[in-house]
Amino acid sequence: MSYQVLARKWRPQSFETMVGQSHVLKALSNALEQGRLHHAYLLTGTRGVGKTTIARILARCLNCDEGVSATPCGVCPTCKEITEGRSVDLIEVDAASRTKVEDTRELLDNVQYAPSQCRYKIYLIDEVHMLSNHSFNALLKTLEEPPPHAVFLFATTHPQKLPPTVLSRCLQFHLKNLTPQLIVDHLKTVFEAESVSYDEDGLWIIARAASGSMRDALSLADQAIAFGGGSVMGDAVNEMLGTVDHDVLTQLLAAIVAGNADKALAVISAYAERAPDFVGLVDELLKLIHRIAVEQAVPGAGSEGQLYRTFIHDYAGLISPEDLQLFYQSLLVGKRDLALAPDPITGMEMIVLRLFAFRIAPADIQLEQSSAQSVTTSSSQSEEVTPAKKLLAETAAEQTASVDAVSENHQAAASAQLSEPTLNEPVETAPVAVASQSVTPPAPSPAASMRDNFDATPAYVAPVELAQPENIQAAMASESVNVGDTVNVGDSAVNAISQGSEEGTNPALDTLTPLSWCEIFAALPLSGVVRTVASYCVPIETSDEGASGQVVFALADDNATLFNDEHPARLAKGLSIYYGKPLTIKINIVEDWSSLTLPGNVETPADYRLRIKAEVQGEALASIQGDDNVKSIIDAFDGELDTDTVRSL
Repeated sequence: MSYQVLARKWRPQSFETMVGQSHVLKALSNALEQGRLHHAYLLTGTRGVGKTTIARILARCLNCDEGVSATPCGVCPTCKEITEGRSVDLIEVDAASRTKVEDTRELLDNVQYAPSQCRYKIYLIDEVHMLSNHSFNALLKTLEEPPPHAVFLFATTHPQKLPPTVLSRCLQFHLKNLTPQLIVDHLKTVFEAESVSYDEDGLWIIARAASGSMRDALSLADQAIAFGGGSVMGDAVNEMLGTVDHDVLTQLLAAIVAGNADKALAVISAYAERAPDFVGLVDELLKLIHRIAVEQAVPGAGSEGQLYRTFIHDYAGLISPEDLQLFYQSLLVGKRDLALAPDPITGMEMIVLRLFAFRIAPADIQLEQSSAQSVTTSSSQSEEVTPAKKLLAETAAEQTASVDAVSENHQAAASAQLSEPTLNEPVETAPVAVASQSVTPPAPSPAASMRDNFDATPAYVAPVELAQPENIQAAMASESVNVGDTVNVGDSAVNAISQGSEEGTNPALDTLTPLSWCEIFAALPLSGVVRTVASYCVPIETSDEGASGQVVFALADDNATLFNDEHPARLAKGLSIYYGKPLTIKINIVEDWSSLTLPGNVETPADYRLRIKAEVQGEALASIQGDDNVKSIIDAFDGELDTDTVRSL
């Protein structure tokens, strides 16, 4: 056969012509130049990354007639014999076909004899992990005390299958998978030398299909040259490998981004007519989304091939990073569920429809506030939104009509108390600056009323609502907040506060005392972790400066587990709404609670809630113990009341 396949023709003959693996080549070159030679080398790595090639080059380096060096001459008789595979002192063994201990013993019987022509007798054992345990045991003694003229070169794809006793006697070098960029660059060199026409898309498809193996890449290149009639083009390579066509990927992702479900389903239907691989389609979508995400993070790093370079560059500016992450995660989950679908096309369509159903909400308008002066609604500024985000916001709005409808109904209910829709505007600066508020200080309510309000709040997850004037109810009207979320102050809330300020009904800051803190706490628009932390605090100092003020709280060290630096600013928002002016909050962690000078009957809201709960439980227990029917049942059955199961209604 006159034709020699590319994988053999372009096999490197020296360390300088090797592609990649610089970490291994550097170590071997330095060892050869300095004369620090080991008697056993173990080369590991996946298929086609250069294990056997490096071993043969190392054999030439050791036995070259010009001397031991990292640059063998390649022209001396010894180098030629090793290159042509006819050197009697280079014994190559395929361990996969010689696994018996008898084969190993026969091999080792000749180790003691000096090489016939070369400097070293070299044993190159490929796929050494295939040897049996008895074979390894027979090899151990020789590896432990080898003759000075013997060198062992082991190659394997599964080093974990080798006994630790063998591993400890070898120098191990792990060969890495080659990157697609390295493979593409080498293929360009090969095709130009072989006068093969190509395009970059074809090279990148081959490089990705090779999965880090240069030998696989060259074998695929041979196949692509034959398939394309002497040229390697992207469309032909796609057809040869049966991979997803570029147009299918780009059209499908473009339809998903644009929110065009009809187009997306049409692309899937057309693809289904060509013996499709839907798992492969999902994989290619994942790779494309990954490269767009890389392009967003590091411009220019995610482009591969001319066609994809343009597409990735364009869509990196159209899709938000959040949507990309959501797409990627949804596709990963969909790939897992694809095998459970009634048929592949149904599973693929549901995966794509899931991408339409779930989208990241558009960025909310945020209210920016200055720490130096009060801010009215006219000073609120919307968050800067790029044109790409605007496009995505419109797309998300079109595709989440059902969600919007629910949101509109919720907002309609809230608008019964608000003069205008409340915007989701988290206030982030401290001290919090808001317009003055009209709030009538809450009148002291009976313990039963306070108890009802506290019991209605499950574990401080949602704000407690007391009887409030209309202004403060409107200011605090908002959607439920998850644990840890920021309490938002909307324009309507600010307007309501401003109206109260004009009426001159603001509560004085000196009404905030340790004794009144429980009542005021129940009226604050706090939720989540902030509300929990605040429930363990007690105000110990207030400073009213007219247009602003400051409050210092004490928090016991035992209850400060959830506390962080953001909580004072978020507590300031609620108190600023309540008192109608910007407040600065400081929370001191107190190790010795008894060192505080507080009235004797002061309780934290958390302690108050526990006491009220205990009182209610006691009343419930007394009520059931005094019930005549319960007494009759106990007497009739000679029973006992399990007090731990009694719960108040």
